[in-house]
Amino acid sequence: MHDEEKGPMVKIFSFESASEFLQSVQAELEFREATNNLLLGICGQLVRHPERFQSAPVFKAVEENGEWVLIAVMTPPHRLIVSSGRLAASDEGVKQFAEALFREGQKLPGVLGPVDLAGKFAVDWEIVSGTQTQMAEQLIMYELKQVTIPAPDRGMLRAAVEEDFELVAGWRYAARMDMFGKADTEEDRQTAKNRIDDGDVFLWEDGRPVSMACKTRPTRHGISVGMVYTPPEARCRGYATACVGELSRTLLRTGRDFCSLFADALNPVSNSIYQKIGYRPIGNVTEYAFLEKG
Repeated sequence: MHDEEKGPMVKIFSFESASEFLQSVQAELEFREATNNLLLGICGQLVRHPERFQSAPVFKAVEENGEWVLIAVMTPPHRLIVSSGRLAASDEGVKQFAEALFREGQKLPGVLGPVDLAGKFAVDWEIVSGTQTQMAEQLIMYELKQVTIPAPDRGMLRAAVEEDFELVAGWRYAARMDMFGKADTEEDRQTAKNRIDDGDVFLWEDGRPVSMACKTRPTRHGISVGMVYTPPEARCRGYATACVGELSRTLLRTGRDFCSLFADALNPVSNSIYQKIGYRPIGNVTEYAFLEKG
């Protein structure tokens, strides 16, 4: 680890590995463990399976007056993920952080984080780098401590197995197309294989598989649910509610204190489903893309 002095109050730290990074900032992130599930979960995955990441990750933290106020990770080609500490970074701290990344020659495709922090960083990055900022997504972060719907009276949840690979890969591709308007077949197939091998993929069956959800990003006390997908022909029948509800119930029964997930703020259907199950909003997240001007 090395640090760069940026004035009397602000220090910007770089870390060489996920393990070294967590040794310094894990306690700060775990102060709001559910809110920081994305950063904590990605770092845990980097510790367990560094070979699954395409490029060298970037680990950064900003300290003001001896307190961690901004914590960030990037796993290229994905966007920079930022979070506040217990105290929020000052405008000057965010500005100096953006300037430091630019001086290092970091190529940022975008940023994702709490609304205020991501917005401040996006403005500073646009100024220092000359790129154009475009809002990519608005998300609601949810936490669940108790499932509030009864178990369904038909259908069953089961873990996906090797024989489900083609189905899971196809559904992952379709889910990413729905969410982002683009997907990578080879990446989706490799991810599907890894996730099935890890026992992370679950299917809801009603005579046949009709919906999918995955457990992901385990943290000290919690775990996330993601990649929820129901094919068009099986929608509006309660399958996604059943799948996410029973997976969440199962994860709590295995000793997790809470489950967390992200939902598109502009999708009233998914937000209604998650709230019906018992998920409660704990924060809003904004994602920006950085585009070359011209």
